[in-house]
Amino acid sequence: MIPATEQYIKGHDLLVESAGRKGAWNASPTLTATTCLEAALADDSLSTIEEWRPVVGFPDYQVSDRGRVKSIARMIIRGGRLARVFEKILAGYLKHSHYGRPIAMVVTLKRDGRRHYERVHRLVLEAFVGPCPDGKEGCHDNGNPSNNGLNNLRWGTRDDNLEDMKRHGTRHPVPHYRGEESSVSKLTEAQVRRIRAIKVWPFGLQAQLARETGISATHVRRIRNGHGWEHIK
Repeated sequence: MIPATEQYIKGHDLLVESAGRKGAWNASPTLTATTCLEAALADDSLSTIEEWRPVVGFPDYQVSDRGRVKSIARMIIRGGRLARVFEKILAGYLKHSHYGRPIAMVVTLKRDGRRHYERVHRLVLEAFVGPCPDGKEGCHDNGNPSNNGLNNLRWGTRDDNLEDMKRHGTRHPVPHYRGEESSVSKLTEAQVRRIRAIKVWPFGLQAQLARETGISATHVRRIRNGHGWEHIK
């Protein structure tokens, strides 16, 4: 077993991250190895060795109990020749809902030449807890989707997730702007009302309105038929 001191010195990126969380970065302009080590040892989340397990369904990847995902070192055939692939920690990205609320960290995994976009919290739970039970989904205890450590995750129901969002104050989405409030809208409410007020549509009128308003004739027809701008009667 690697001694604790060597373990934390080798994991320098984790030490700096922990020291920052403990305030060591703000306390001193220069972080020494000793400062980082003390901060890391004081951080309960880094008090044990990081455990890695195979990602379920993706033999070329591993996931850790701290929510990190990596591709493993291996030999592959590339261009008809044997090539070495080195171990690499995947960066991932934070996926947001339509309303701008962060919902999950996602990593891109490859299998059989195809890309798969997988949520990190599911990879962690499947590897360390087991398959997702019917009717359950991944839940973050602290409401932070970027924190995918095993001690922050559990399988729960959709209602459990909604209760967590209410408890963390993230239940209500970012306001959804519509009509003139939308930054991509090309029409005003007055123009929409004008289009819908027309009762008789002679040939060419639809194309003329499209040119005047800067939208397509198809868009004019959709507004005329009541599609979109539902809040305008």
